[in-house]
Amino acid sequence: MGTSWTIDNLLQESYEISSRSDLEKILDRLAGKRCDPMVVYRLVKGKGDELYFGVGGPETRLDHSPVNGPYYASIGDSGRQGEVIYSSGGEITEEPLRNHLPWAVAREAILEFYDTGGKLPSRILWEEI
Repeated sequence: MGTSWTIDNLLQESYEISSRSDLEKILDRLAGKRCDPMVVYRLVKGKGDELYFGVGGPETRLDHSPVNGPYYASIGDSGRQGEVIYSSGGEITEEPLRNHLPWAVAREAILEFYDTGGKLPSRILWEEI
């Protein structure tokens, strides 16, 4: 059957994913949440590569964290200035606005990550961090 996929927020909230449909439903539910600060979630297959994304606003940053590096952050509008505050596993962090994408674009990249078994999504631009 293979290794299972999960989405969690690095604390108490966790969802098992058994199909693309499951993932789509969970992403739709998460997209409706409004949080201040935004909350970091991750999508992972077993102990493999991870894709992190924020929940709580109309935009989000994606971080691709492969088991063996290198690490990548999404690029939205590289000219944007400012930062967005996130809660990640109970820790507060600030992330540059330049790395944020509209939620609909990020959602498609998250689905691509799932569909390809954890590969870096090709539909958006990335920078190594």
